[in-house]
Amino acid sequence: ASQIEIGAYIPLFTSHTSIRKICFIGDDKQLPHYGQDDIHDLKSIFEVKHLKDHALFLNTQYRMPPQIGNFISQAVYDGLLESNMQHPVTNERMAYHFINIPSQEHRKNLGQCQTIFHIATILQAKNKRFRIITPYDTQQT
Repeated sequence: ASQIEIGAYIPLFTSHTSIRKICFIGDDKQLPHYGQDDIHDLKSIFEVKHLKDHALFLNTQYRMPPQIGNFISQAVYDGLLESNMQHPVTNERMAYHFINIPSQEHRKNLGQCQTIFHIATILQAKNKRFRIITPYDTQQT
């Protein structure tokens, strides 16, 4: 529900007059729905104060390794998000590593590509398993 613009709910409420209660499930800390940055009047259901005041916070995440979950908890959820300590990725394995590459943010950035290639070469030489995650499809090529 956090990705759905509030006006999209109007047909639900106008066509089903017998609705007495409704439960919205979502995360208002997720990226906003497409276009919200350009059109400031678009709102998520979780931005409506009288609804937000009654929201329950589910405080445990199970998908991410705890190392990543703990970073996200501190950076996004004010330290309130707990992680599943039974996750198969433990502290014996490095789950992520941030590298500051001084450059402008671009979809295709030669400096970033060279750095990633260099690190990947080192990890391959050590027979380490790794994944490269990129926010843009064009960076995959």
